[in-house]
Amino acid sequence: MNIQKTIQRSETGKPGSVGTCLVHTPAVVLLGLSFKRCSKCGQNKPRSEFTKYTEAKDGLFYWCRDCKAIAQRTYAQSPKGRATRINIARCKRWTAPRTKKRITQLQVCEQVRKNIKQGVLDRPDNCENCGITHNYIHGHHNDYSKPLCVEWLCPTCHYQRHEQMRECRAIKRRKVEP
Repeated sequence: MNIQKTIQRSETGKPGSVGTCLVHTPAVVLLGLSFKRCSKCGQNKPRSEFTKYTEAKDGLFYWCRDCKAIAQRTYAQSPKGRATRINIARCKRWTAPRTKKRITQLQVCEQVRKNIKQGVLDRPDNCENCGITHNYIHGHHNDYSKPLCVEWLCPTCHYQRHEQMRECRAIKRRKVEP
């Protein structure tokens, strides 16, 4: 029997069983090396030529690295691929300033939490706006550049304060537009 055609079938469950290389055999052991068949180009290649893919039974992607790279390049050059790349760039430009603002907000909130824990700030039980006692009072910042200047509001008043701020911004935008 020819050595190149002698294989060990890895999916039969019988170690050491010998047969001939079949086209539909997805993974084979040839001369001590583990091989897998690429479903794109149809060639048997070493398992190291396939990327990891946890959803596949054997944990490897169906296409070899070369076929996958060709497919990714082709998609990137297609109209749909270019549109996707442009949309991602637009999203990054749009979200970057908002992300910086949100990071600042989170840092200020964390600073307030630490100061409450250390005893520098005291969280009251009553809302500063309506005076109602509430089990959890929110800390509202009118200006994030002053992290320790906090207005303590109940959830209802805090929501109303943000609604007022949104309305003010909308009015300012209307005045600016010609």
